[in-house]
Amino acid sequence: MPFVKRDDFGRIVSVHLERVEGNLEEVPTTSKDLMQFFIEAGDIINIREYFDRLDKDFVRVIEDVIHLLIERRVIALTDMPLPAQHKLAERRNLRGKKGDLCMIVGKVDDIIYPE
Repeated sequence: MPFVKRDDFGRIVSVHLERVEGNLEEVPTTSKDLMQFFIEAGDIINIREYFDRLDKDFVRVIEDVIHLLIERRVIALTDMPLPAQHKLAERRNLRGKKGDLCMIVGKVDDIIYPE
């Protein structure tokens, strides 16, 4: 657990991995005060935005794993529920269109695709 130093008003002013001074308080990593300190310090812009970005990246990983399992015939696309089949097909189709756009206009990372 991290150790924190607080000011006279009880706000965290520094965070340490080890007890480097005698007046440090040990706090859980889930402490709201600790999260607020990191947000105000600019180390964490927004926890929700961070997790959303990680989730989007992870969805891509899962999608790639599913396609790899299908290509290696570990699973069949038809083993999945119909809505999952449609979503996978739609995402693969959109990714193909994104590649086509790259060849025409260059970088298209800022284009938003409907999910």
